[in-house]
Amino acid sequence: MGRKTTHGLYGQNKKDFTVSLTPEGAEILDSRAKALGISRSELIERIARTHLMSPSEKRILGEQLAS
Repeated sequence: MGRKTTHGLYGQNKKDFTVSLTPEGAEILDSRAKALGISRSELIERIARTHLMSPSEKRILGEQLAS
């Protein structure tokens, strides 16, 4: 089944899921992840946490990570 990896920064288990992209989209994702020195998974995590969260959710997350 799915792996149970706890991410140290976020303190949560990761959940496996499948994403389908066009070849160009996959290239862009891989290129950005490589340029940042992170995995595709971490890049998607960062996009979700920074671009898809409301300002109040970001504030709450920041407070949780600070403690």
